[in-house]
Amino acid sequence: MKKILLVLAMIMTLMFSNMAFASGNTNNGPDKITLRSRVEKSVKANVALATLGVRVQSNSLSSAQRQVNEAVSAVVDALTAAGISKNDIKTARFTVNSFNHDEKAQATYIVNNNITVKIHDIASTGKILDAAFEAGANQIQGINFQYENDAAMQDELMKQAVVNGRKQANMIVAADGRTLGRLLDVSIYGVNTQAADEVATMRAMSTNSKVGSQVFSGDIVLSAEVNLTFEIQQ
Repeated sequence: MKKILLVLAMIMTLMFSNMAFASGNTNNGPDKITLRSRVEKSVKANVALATLGVRVQSNSLSSAQRQVNEAVSAVVDALTAAGISKNDIKTARFTVNSFNHDEKAQATYIVNNNITVKIHDIASTGKILDAAFEAGANQIQGINFQYENDAAMQDELMKQAVVNGRKQANMIVAADGRTLGRLLDVSIYGVNTQAADEVATMRAMSTNSKVGSQVFSGDIVLSAEVNLTFEIQQ
């Protein structure tokens, strides 16, 4: 009987030993911490994008198209004379619409030709718009202010996002009494831009503008965002 009990005890010991060994090999890798880090920087806009154009209404389609073409050509000439490169002038939208007040009336045609103008010297935006209006533009769809790509600043924002993320992860892990290890994985969401506030455009008398266009640009917020995974050391 004692021999039987001894054999059973040896079998049970081996079973528990094998279970512990198997448990020790179910490790799926090091402990990890994953978090998202975002940094922002406010800068002054350095580019203005103005969308303006010519709208003509006529009972003759050919006449409307001719008037629009002549006016747009004059506007482009005025813009280039004001210092805008032709490479910075693009067609934004061209439309032709017609309607009848009644079945017997002659059709009325409306032709629109809008262009987008990139203005690098923001301080001259008002004068440039005045030149376009005086040359024949009779529509302005809006002005957007942007910060044109600066590779060095983008790189700096991305680096700062990683540094801030590591600092935050280190603080969390240290609170648990452990040490932050190497960076295991990074997902980059890129550098984005958005207006910090709405752009105000107003018409008023100005000493440096014949027509009186005053344009005020807002700040631009640049942001970089990354998703970081760090190893946690015991």
